[in-house]
Amino acid sequence: MVMSRRLCSHRLLALTAALTLVMAGCTKDHSPSTGAGGPTSAPTAGILRVGIERPQSLDPAQARSPSELLVAEQLFDGLTGYDAATSVVVPAIAESWTSSPDQTNWRFNLRAGAKFANGREL
Repeated sequence: MVMSRRLCSHRLLALTAALTLVMAGCTKDHSPSTGAGGPTSAPTAGILRVGIERPQSLDPAQARSPSELLVAEQLFDGLTGYDAATSVVVPAIAESWTSSPDQTNWRFNLRAGAKFANGREL
């Protein structure tokens, strides 16, 4: 049976993610402690580096592979998002939105203070 290239890349990404999680769980705790049974300080923020293939484009509309989708998700904020618990659409950059009766035209009202990556207001 010949697997499609997309299925292979999905399986490779899943395997890489699983191995990353296993390796992260096997690392030594470097947080300072006050002694046996004593309180420890909260872990400090770190950097998670993930090896991916070079994306064909940085345009989020052109993202097709899992690595391209990951890059687009990290670089761009969406107008809306999903509530993780309920999967309900929630505001992100868009504060509110309306559609035409036939849902072919949409109007998004952006939240105050939304900025481009260079700091300029939208």
